Amino acid sequence: RLWRISDVPISLFLSGGIDSGALLSFLRQTAKDPIHTFCLRFAGEEGEGPADGRADEGVVAESVARQYGAVHRTITRTEAEARGRLQRAVAALDQPSIDGINTWFLSEAVREAGFKVALSGLGGDEGFLGYGFFQTLRRDERWRRGGEQVPRVVREGLAALLSQLRLGRTAKLESLLRGELAGIQTVRLHRQLFTPAQRRRLLGQESRGLTTSGWVDDQVRDWVKADASNLASAIEMSGYLPNTLLRDTDTMSMAHGLEVRVPFLDHRLIERLLELPGRVKLRPGTAKWLLVAAAGDLPEMVTQRRKQGFELPFDHWLRGSLREEMIESLSASTWEGWIDRRAANEIWEGFLARRLSWSRVWALYVLREWIERHLGPPRSVGEAPR
Repeated sequence: RLWRISDVPISLFLSGGIDSGALLSFLRQTAKDPIHTFCLRFAGEEGEGPADGRADEGVVAESVARQYGAVHRTITRTEAEARGRLQRAVAALDQPSIDGINTWFLSEAVREAGFKVALSGLGGDEGFLGYGFFQTLRRDERWRRGGEQVPRVVREGLAALLSQLRLGRTAKLESLLRGELAGIQTVRLHRQLFTPAQRRRLLGQESRGLTTSGWVDDQVRDWVKADASNLASAIEMSGYLPNTLLRDTDTMSMAHGLEVRVPFLDHRLIERLLELPGRVKLRPGTAKWLLVAAAGDLPEMVTQRRKQGFELPFDHWLRGSLREEMIESLSASTWEGWIDRRAANEIWEGFLARRLSWSRVWALYVLREWIERHLGPPRSVGEAPR
């Protein structure tokens, strides 16, 4: 009720997930007026089905909206329509980021429908331990520490074998086996975009000492004594959430004059959740069971479906309609003095070989666009990024 206080009508970002579905359930319990919900889907060129062949979130969102009697709109963008707006979305970023483009598209649609305020389920995963790694955190941490005890020559041999087999998305594992990630806490491993070796090649040897991990190191000093799940939750809420998700959501929604509110980050709720032992919030095979139980009436199609992030079909686009643009971007002279082009092309080749996810390639593309728009070339060739 408090987060709904407004002098204008309020809308809701509705996906097929637990967070936004639970918000709709809570709104239905407190609201007298119709609830307006919006879902964004990206279709292929014929306008049918998701562009990348994934499960269609629009179908689930429409079903959930019907259950709660919401006034629902599914916003469909074809690949061509999305491509036509992509440069405007990238230009709206005030800092280079791999996130936020999806929010730009959805905010555009909500604002065009006449709404100035929207509620979002951001914060649900961090507070209710919804990310997959929360379920395996203790096991992964034991494996990481145990792996450091294996003789270096054995680990390097396994890393070389993985590199030759090209099994797909193994860069972090190879780096871990080579000892480059020794001592790095597990949550950082999940959030790290590039391995240390990749960063050195991209930024140049003179940038070897650059680090942005101090805020994590301060929090994990007492890792052994702390509740592992709650510490991981706190790390997410003080790092990835404000520095990426919230920042980009604010930037991209306000590019259209839309205010986005995040009820799951109400300080009273977060304080209460962090008081609960991690084991209470986790149940094997059941995602965010506390939130599901609090809502009470979420349909199984929401609670039992596989988690699917709110993201654009970039993997599909970068291998298809964006491929030539990416190749041109990675070879552009804009990189001179900022990023090593050979190292950037190694990232591209790793993506094509399915050893790296699309986010690594997209990060380089957005960075180049941002540099070109706002910085231009550094003062001297070879100068470290500012």
